Parts: sequence; C-alpha cells; structure tokens
Amino acid sequence: MLSLRDILDTFVFNWKWFVLSVLVCVLAGKLYLSTKPNIYKRSAVMLVKDDSGNGGRSARSSTDALMQLNGVMIGSSVKNEVYILQSHQLMLDVVHRLHLDVVYGYKHGLRKLSLYDVKPFTARFTPEHTDTTMAFDVTIKGNKAVIGKCSVLGEEYELNKEIEFGREVSLPCGKVVLEKDTFNCESFNGATINVTHMSMESAANLYGSSLAASELDNESSLVGLTYADMNIHRAEDILNAVLDSYKESIIMDKNRIATSTAQFINRRIEIISNELSSVEDELARFAEEEARHHRMGET
Repeated sequence: MLSLRDILDTFVFNWKWFVLSVLVCVLAGKLYLSTKPNIYKRSAVMLVKDDSGNGGRSARSSTDALMQLNGVMIGSSVKNEVYILQSHQLMLDVVHRLHLDVVYGYKHGLRKLSLYDVKPFTARFTPEHTDTTMAFDVTIKGNKAVIGKCSVLGEEYELNKEIEFGREVSLPCGKVVLEKDTFNCESFNGATINVTHMSMESAANLYGSSLAASELDNESSLVGLTYADMNIHRAEDILNAVLDSYKESIIMDKNRIATSTAQFINRRIEIISNELSSVEDELARFAEEEARHHRMGET
C-alpha cells in the first residue's frame, strides 16, 4: 500500500525528469509559435444612412411601406448593406484596385512573412496569363535576380535562371517582367522571394474569406468591418478599398436610378403632351363643327 510519503519521495527522486519535461514542452511551444505567422486585425465602423439622411433603422421609405402593405417583406437596410459589403463583386473590385492577384512572401528565420508595400520588386505578367495559377522563387543577387523553382498548375520546374530587372523573361508559367524597387531591393539582397500569381476570381475568394461585416447593435444603423491579414498595411488598405468601392457603387446606383427616373418622367411628359395635343385638336374640330352648324341654323 503506497502512502503519501512514498509518492512524495518518488517525485523528489525524479525531480530532474519533471524539470526536463517542462523545459522540453516550453521549448517545443516556443518553436511552434516561431513558425506561425503573425495575424493582424484591423477594424472600421460605417454608418448606414437612408435617402433622407437618417440612419437605416430610423425610418422606412414610402415605397417600402407600400410594398409591406401588399405583403412583400422588406429586409433591414443595415442587413442589406452587410451583405453588399461582403459580396464577391465588391471584393473583386478591391482586388483590381490593389493588384492583389500577385502575392509576395519570404522566410525570415522559421516564420513566413507576407510582403505588400515593402518589397524588392513588382512582378508584371502578360495579359494572356492573367487567369493562370503559377508560382516561382526569386533570389536577389545585387542588380540581378535568379529564378529557381517554378510551378504551374501543380507541375514543378527547376530553372536556376539569372535575369535582369526590367527585362521581359519567358518562363514555363508565362512571360513576366520584374520591376526593381530601388528603395527596398538592397535590404533583401540574398533573400529568396516567393511570387504567387492567381486569377482575379481566386484572389477575390481568398481575401473575401478574411473580411467580416456585422451589425454592431440591433437598435443602431452601424456596421462593423473587420479584416485579418498577415500584413498590417494590406489589411488597412483592403478595408479602405472596400469602403471606397462601396461608396462608389452606391453613387453609381443612385445616378442610375436618377437617370432611369428622369427618362421615365420625360417619356410620360412626352406621352401626356401628345395626348393633350390630340385633345386640343379634337376640341378645335368640335368648336369648328359647332360654329358651322350654328351658321347653317341661322341661314
């Protein structure tokens, strides 16, 4: 029968193993964390207004009220804007604005970092390869670069091809030009940069999955936007681009509605003018007939 004293003696006798296991666990955890990239979150708040300038929940338009009376359910304008902000079409416009179809990254120690605003070069692809998924490694060596591995649709090629910045080069993944960034290239000398190109649709799906939009409160007309990314500056730019694209789409919709309304009113005015003209002609003919009959009656 083991007593409490025996158990304590066992722990004291093997204290080195306990300390060693704690150290191993701490080092393993630290090693694991050093391989995981940092994820940054940026947030923004947007006020949804109706056409009258009030909050989206403050009032309904007369059209919405009429549709509700006829049995048509109208959703909350705030919820509608949440869906629009997370729409694929809006994110597709953001990808076009920020050229997010090309992704740059490199390893710093054990951690993979994502490059966005600060990078040694910018890769420009020819239009015929804009929908092709491809990736290749570029090692910076002074004023030149060496392209190593190249992958196209799962097939890998070992190139080890030295190229010059600014000149078009043909690769298995297509033609590409590497435009050197004179301010940042030297700091990446000797580093290997991984360049990944994807289609606009794939990029919109990728970045759209990291965007979250929701109502901040059931009683308010505020929408909260959150974006998570490995690069803090890219997260900020994507949020700003989403808001800019949203505002421009709203302005375009309003202009389109105003144009359609003006065209409808002009058509109605033209129809009414034609009808009034025909009525006036009929009245003139009627008056003329009456006058003629009156003269005939007098004779």
